[in-house]
Amino acid sequence: AVAKVKTMLPVDFIESMHQQLGGEAELLIRALETEPVTSIRLNTKEDVLTFECDTDEVPWHLDGYYLSERPQFTLDPLFHAGCYYVQEASSMFLQQVLEQYVDSSSIVLDLCAAPGGKSTHMAALSENKADILALDINSSRTELIRENAARLGAVLRTGVADSSVYDEEDGFDLVLCDAPCSGLGIMGGKPDIRLTINYERITEITQKQKVILDNVSKLVKLGGVLVYSTCTVNRGENEDQVQSFLDSHSDFELDDFDNILPDRLKSSGVKGMLTLLPDTDGCEGFFISRMRRKNG
Repeated sequence: AVAKVKTMLPVDFIESMHQQLGGEAELLIRALETEPVTSIRLNTKEDVLTFECDTDEVPWHLDGYYLSERPQFTLDPLFHAGCYYVQEASSMFLQQVLEQYVDSSSIVLDLCAAPGGKSTHMAALSENKADILALDINSSRTELIRENAARLGAVLRTGVADSSVYDEEDGFDLVLCDAPCSGLGIMGGKPDIRLTINYERITEITQKQKVILDNVSKLVKLGGVLVYSTCTVNRGENEDQVQSFLDSHSDFELDDFDNILPDRLKSSGVKGMLTLLPDTDGCEGFFISRMRRKNG
């Protein structure tokens, strides 16, 4: 089985994993092949579950739950009533990183935002008082943001825009850039990624991320925060991408969030950056970094 996995993944990626993790690389590669457990986020603390299955709490989110089986959500009245959002556990970790920056006075930009899980999450964190603009390059996917926001009762603005060139507004307190990526962290749920990804494609994506980061950094106000995240475990798209950005943008610095991490994740990486892994953290592969724009 391991040999099959190796032949379906880019050689450079396999080698990189072995360099980073040594003998543990095989465990990660196997985990990336495994379909993830379904998880949901309650929309408000007052919402309840009525699933006829056992639930386990997501360790870093009090209102996040893993489900022992996947119900037919479209047949559940509570789903249509907006009581919860079907959201991968790793992306719920954003609450840890964003919560202190999302309040009633926050002006927030969420880029590459479809289908709206993170935007609606931030709306809930601010009790619908933050000014949130959620953008996506695809009009049909932007419509998904609107539909989910309506179902969840989330108050936010939406629009269609290319993050690599968008410059219509600036001065945001918080810019969330969940960038296009190779998707190597979510292969378990999307096995077709293994058939289409290759070194050339990853190189192309990495360059696109660089352009997007360079552009959206201009939209962050002085003292504001830029959060960059991906659903891959490839260092070239994650830690190396962030370090390259910092090397060329002296007005930004990493914003440490080690103090808010669960104990088992403390000091697991560079301060201000974290990678969640499916073989150790019970979720899909996910990377997140937080940077602050200096005041001057």
